[in-house]
Amino acid sequence: AAAKKTTNAETRRQAAAVVEAAAELYVARDEPEKALACLLSLKPGDLSEPNVVFDLLDARDLYGTVRHRVADLAKVSATRTADVLVRRLDQFPVDAVADQLESDPDLQLWYLTVLFDRAPDAYANPDHKRLHAKHVTLYAERRGAATRPPKADDVDASTRRRPREKDKDKDKDGGQG
Repeated sequence: AAAKKTTNAETRRQAAAVVEAAAELYVARDEPEKALACLLSLKPGDLSEPNVVFDLLDARDLYGTVRHRVADLAKVSATRTADVLVRRLDQFPVDAVADQLESDPDLQLWYLTVLFDRAPDAYANPDHKRLHAKHVTLYAERRGAATRPPKADDVDASTRRRPREKDKDKDKDGGQG
């Protein structure tokens, strides 16, 4: 009788199941930090239920434990990680997270865009001015944005802003608008 060959994928699934079981045991023994470390040690896609990581974070308030593992969290779920980063700016300071993600430009761009979109007050803080230039550079490099200057009709050259509808109306009626 020929023995059934296991594939690499099956072996990975089995190993992930063992790690997840160990994490459950750590939770049962009231060692949630070790459980979280187990879960974050899995490769992206090997975790059977990614929400368990974030549920554990929330239930046990373990944000300080993963403060330096933002990239690992994002690999589990970018959406849930974005929620955590925006909701817990006190636990995940903007500069610290941006610096942590410096070695992964795509992830750093993702983080700065999340801040820009979902935490504009934190993003606009003058203390983070260096990150604004970094964001623009990453966006241009990663999104293939052209580096050409804007067209004259797109931006008012004296104020470097886009003309508002009200300004366009003034121009139409001779500035009396």
